[in-house]
This record gives sequence, C-alpha cells and structure tokens, in this order.
Amino acid sequence: MAAQDVRRYFFDIKQNVSSDWKDLAYHLGFNYAGISNIAGRNCDGRSSCMDMLEEWLKREGNAATIGVLMRALSDARLRGVVDGLKRKYPELAVGQASQRQRSGSKMPVSQVSSEDTGHFSLTWADTGGAEVSQLS
Repeated sequence: MAAQDVRRYFFDIKQNVSSDWKDLAYHLGFNYAGISNIAGRNCDGRSSCMDMLEEWLKREGNAATIGVLMRALSDARLRGVVDGLKRKYPELAVGQASQRQRSGSKMPVSQVSSEDTGHFSLTWADTGGAEVSQLS
C-alpha cells in the first residue's frame, strides 16, 4: 500500500481520536513545539488531529503507513480506534493477523504483579489462544 493511501483512514481516526490527538502525535514522533504549533493554529481537537496527520504524512512520506499509524494508536492507548478501523476496514485485521502468523510472533496483552502470586504475563499466541507465563 502506498503511503498516500494511508490518508483514506484519516477521517475515521480524527473522528475517534479527537481530544487525545496529542497522545497520538507524541507516538508519531512530534515534539512539544510541534504539538503546540498544531494546537495553536486549529480551533478544536478534530481539526488539530487532521492537521497533525497531514503533517505526519508530509514529513514521513513513504514511511507513513497504516501499520505505523495503528502501532502509534495502540501505543497511545487508543486501542478502541484500532479496533474500530479493523471493523470498518477488514483488510487491516486480515493483514495484521497473517503478518503475525508469518513472523511467528506473540502479542503481549498484559503483565500482572501481586505480592501473593508473583509476576505473570498474558500473551496471545499465533494460534489465537492465550498463554500465561510466570516472569522472573
């Protein structure tokens, strides 16, 4: 997918990210000055989010992909937006699932710590099941 094609997802992202756009901007590599500049020239969160996404696309060029954008959304704790994109654009869910299967990777879901039980990690396996392992 060409980098310019990532623009097709911008509308849905800005509609759902809105006031959390600064968190997304940070995870896309914007610094405080860049974020402040974007905020200063826009009247609301949605406008700022779209402006930031366009700036990111212009800055990153061919490196601006939906995969990078979805990773930044997840890192910004905007997993609901990622899930919404996957529901609306099924090719995103299929592409990521097959990529995980090819790479043999596992996705960590959470790590839990307790004085009574020790440290555990819950990980989604390629098979679709979950694995619980004790951390040292």
